[in-house]
Amino acid sequence: MNGNKKPFDWIKLNNRKQCEWAAKYLQKHGREYPVSSRELREQDIEHMNHAFRGELSAVQTLLLSKMKNAWTQKKSRDQNNGRKPYSFVMNTGIEKMLKNIANGNNINKILELLIEDTDKFRKNLEEQKKSYKEDIGAKLASQKDSEARRTQKFKVQIEKLEKVQEIQTEYIERIVFEMLTSRTILQDNNLADKELTQEQKEQMQRNYDAEIHQLKTRIKLSVRAISWR
Repeated sequence: MNGNKKPFDWIKLNNRKQCEWAAKYLQKHGREYPVSSRELREQDIEHMNHAFRGELSAVQTLLLSKMKNAWTQKKSRDQNNGRKPYSFVMNTGIEKMLKNIANGNNINKILELLIEDTDKFRKNLEEQKKSYKEDIGAKLASQKDSEARRTQKFKVQIEKLEKVQEIQTEYIERIVFEMLTSRTILQDNNLADKELTQEQKEQMQRNYDAEIHQLKTRIKLSVRAISWR
């Protein structure tokens, strides 16, 4: 190495960004050369130049080479503002297609726009799929809930009808029992085959109407008293 040129002279003290980057790099990759400051200072560079004086070892040469290359790549990335070169192998017909699409514009820029549009389209599709799934799920849940309510309503109606039938049966059995009792009393008194007078027939009709009215009223009151879910 040229005796007038020191190994770390390429690091410029007036370039704070480079000094901060170099300090981080050495702290990570050159721990045998301690750097405790947040950025390389003049005394740090002098220390590194002193450590790398004379004939460099293979390890020192490799470290210095990798460090310079890493800095070159960082500068390139910074200058490209987040851009990075890519190399692709594509069908030979693609170039003509790209030129037709670009229509005289920068092909790299057209490729970026195409990829960005494709990514946006894909994301929109994913969002729509998610939205559709949520809508379908909500509709299915609503349908299930509605079906459950209808089923419960039918169940209550059936229970109500069964209860009404039970009440009617109970009153009918009671009336039949009273009729049979009355018929037995009439037979015991030899009155079963006796012709009723017109007045007795009218009285019997009034009694019948009153009994039926009372029966209907009792059924309604009993049904209303039932606690339905």
